[in-house]
Amino acid sequence: MEADGMLCFATALEALQKHNLVKQVNRADILANMPIRNVSYNSKEVKPGTLFVCKGLNYKKEYLQEALDHGAFCYVSESNQQVSEEIGFILVTDIRKALAVLGAWFYDYQKDHPRIYAVTGTKGKSTTVYFLRNILSAAGEKVAYATTVDIFDGVNAKESTLTTPESLECHRIIRTARDSGCDNFVMEVSSQAYKMDRIYGLDFSYGIFVNITNDHISPNEHCDFEDYFSCKLEIVKKYENAVVNLDDPNVKRVLDAAKNAKQIYTYSVSNRSADFYAANVVKNGFVSSFDLVTPTYTLRTQIKIPGTFNIGNAISAAAVAYMRNIPKEQIIRGIEDTIVPGRMSIYEKNGFTVVVDYAHNKESIAVALQAIREYYPKKNIIVLFGCPGGKALQRRLDMSVECSKYANYVYVSTEDPSYEDPNEIAKEVEGYLNEFHCESEIIVDRDAAIRQAISNLKQNDLLLIAGKGSEHYQVVNGVAQPYGGDTELAEKYINLLK
Repeated sequence: MEADGMLCFATALEALQKHNLVKQVNRADILANMPIRNVSYNSKEVKPGTLFVCKGLNYKKEYLQEALDHGAFCYVSESNQQVSEEIGFILVTDIRKALAVLGAWFYDYQKDHPRIYAVTGTKGKSTTVYFLRNILSAAGEKVAYATTVDIFDGVNAKESTLTTPESLECHRIIRTARDSGCDNFVMEVSSQAYKMDRIYGLDFSYGIFVNITNDHISPNEHCDFEDYFSCKLEIVKKYENAVVNLDDPNVKRVLDAAKNAKQIYTYSVSNRSADFYAANVVKNGFVSSFDLVTPTYTLRTQIKIPGTFNIGNAISAAAVAYMRNIPKEQIIRGIEDTIVPGRMSIYEKNGFTVVVDYAHNKESIAVALQAIREYYPKKNIIVLFGCPGGKALQRRLDMSVECSKYANYVYVSTEDPSYEDPNEIAKEVEGYLNEFHCESEIIVDRDAAIRQAISNLKQNDLLLIAGKGSEHYQVVNGVAQPYGGDTELAEKYINLLK
């Protein structure tokens, strides 16, 4: 995106000064009117006229030199990395907040941006975003969105590699959405997004809190549950209008965090003291029909995604739509049209069954396995899963425990090992499975593991491939590497069965 009229070094400096972030400046007078045509923290995306931001846990000084070689004329950093006295720089006290401020400045955040809807919690965020997106679309509104799975900025769609995009990317999406006529931007907001200032300065017109469970505890994420939960509460405090899950055990603290919102609604799968709840639930396979009870009317609707908690996700999205005065017919249409690629996707051929789901932690894999057991009571359940490197370390034990309750056999494979050795992660998981007397084997290559697991299926077996869904990447050494995708590989290999 090209710079607007007043995007120059002086106005970038002024934006940072308004947030009390500046501690030193070099060559401000000389560079004052120099136009800034790009802001980037990726040295490979630099072009002439770029303001380069020295950011990242794995940042190296060589990246600055590469940026300068590609046309950057100044940089922002927390420390003086000057490679020449001829280079302009702005030293700041907090590089992450500085990036967010520069994103808002460069992409003109304050000018008529779309309504922003935030969905936070431990599980169900992506599905809730899809429900809300579809309801808004059914109402004839154009919607941009960002989930763990994918991003749509109003023009282009792509896969995502973060639950919540980096702040600069968020502002680019919001600007593109605005320019393309989007009325709304619906986004997942993670605790890490708050902690790493990816949402610094954003305002949320509407927000949903889905739940909180013990996850994302690791040296690289949150030191303990209280740190994790407190970040979620800070997100809720930013909601102008809030929808909160009454079924969550920690709901009192969440409601207190939301106390300054203009409107607060609660929802529940079954608790009739909630403002919105489900009644007369009827399950037919993976389809659940129910009465959606609102403060003023009741609707009969259905969802095509298994799992009782997904009824709650649909209700929470409906509650936001109710706040927006969206007609009931459009709420129903949006709910009933919602299917999430990679969320309990079923592939069957000649009696062989494979289910692909994003289940990647204790709660989500437990729900997936419970739904499978309910729908396929006589099948032997085989599970294929892995655990990420460097984060959410408790999942390795927790997911092993849940698999041991339902699975006859487990294939342990790779899921975003990042900077850890995937073989060591797999061995740790295998050790837990052995403790719980669950038979397993390790096939580190995920493509090979899926091929082997499907080729070994017997007529009475069902394979659950958990974790990656329709994602087409594996994070290895901090880089998103191409990967075929669980959904595509499941379909490919089951079609080879005879």
